[in-house]
Amino acid sequence: MGMAIPSFKEEYGEGKPLDIISTISHKEIDDIVEGIAPSGFTLDSKGNFKINLNIASQVIVEKKTGKWENSRKLVMTIGMKGKIFISDAEFDNKTLVVYPRGLELSTLKIFKGDEEQFLE
Repeated sequence: MGMAIPSFKEEYGEGKPLDIISTISHKEIDDIVEGIAPSGFTLDSKGNFKINLNIASQVIVEKKTGKWENSRKLVMTIGMKGKIFISDAEFDNKTLVVYPRGLELSTLKIFKGDEEQFLE
């Protein structure tokens, strides 16, 4: 059963300060979502590469002055594909070229407490 994610304005009121704390630590990410593949980089012999970067974030909101509440935890995987090559390899003007071909958000999981939230 899907649940709507309440907006911060509705849940906490207007003008509440919030902090976002992020990490790329696999241990922290695996504590939130078990079994997620580690971040990584692959490069083949033709120069094609793929980067997957996992990021975990925690959103905390100041409910009352000095009283902060853990609001949400997020885990996302950002992927980038592309090609690396050397232009003018036969000449003296060699230049390393990194040519991105695509950027994707392949995973996005949002949790309120231990319960996963779903967008409707």
